[in-house]
Amino acid sequence: MPQKRKLSSTNIYHVICRGNNRNIIFQDDQDNMVYIYILKEVNKKHNFLICAYCLMKNHVHLLLDMKNESISTVMKKINHRYAVYYKYKYHTIGRLYQSRFRSECIENDEYFSTVFEYIHNNPVKAEFVKSQEYYKWSSAFKTN
Repeated sequence: MPQKRKLSSTNIYHVICRGNNRNIIFQDDQDNMVYIYILKEVNKKHNFLICAYCLMKNHVHLLLDMKNESISTVMKKINHRYAVYYKYKYHTIGRLYQSRFRSECIENDEYFSTVFEYIHNNPVKAEFVKSQEYYKWSSAFKTN
């Protein structure tokens, strides 16, 4: 039985969603665009702040300030909508995600800064790009 999720006193979380068996969950640019669209659509209906995000091939990092929203409710809506899209597009069945999303509580400014930098450095560490602002599926991406 899953453990009860630890709640942050600040309502800020580092959220990680990984593909089942570490499988790819973003196969092309359209998949990335759809996930970001879903994230923004759910954000319109719920009062939370997207502080940072990074979509990798087989996982997602989000830094969310949930304000007065439930992290579980919001993530269930995001993950469910994306899983339905993905399964329909690729004619798959079964689980898309490895397990329920993981969340780490952000309790102070120092840890917030550390996680913010960690999220944006993921594509650099994976050697997808030389600098974080060149990875287009991250909130650090610069268009010019």
